[in-house]
Amino acid sequence: MNTAVESTLRQVLSREMLGYYVKEYELLTAERGREFVVLGAERIAYRVGLCQNGYEIQRESESGTAVHPLLRAPAHGLHKHAIGKAMVSGALFTSALH
Repeated sequence: MNTAVESTLRQVLSREMLGYYVKEYELLTAERGREFVVLGAERIAYRVGLCQNGYEIQRESESGTAVHPLLRAPAHGLHKHAIGKAMVSGALFTSALH
């Protein structure tokens, strides 16, 4: 991966960090949800928003369009989703806001 790109990414290591980054983005941009990427052999992108009991998760294509139906994941069950697994393994990132 390009070092310049790496320096603009923020690693997400907990549900608290995930929630913070989503809220930060929504407050500063007035847009719902924030894009997160799972780094690995592929760069899989997700748009994550907050809902009453947890998270709204939407997988996105490289162009930013939805490729899977919206999924609602309870906070206590996030570890079962690819985002939760990536977070635990240190592979979940989001772009820094400028």
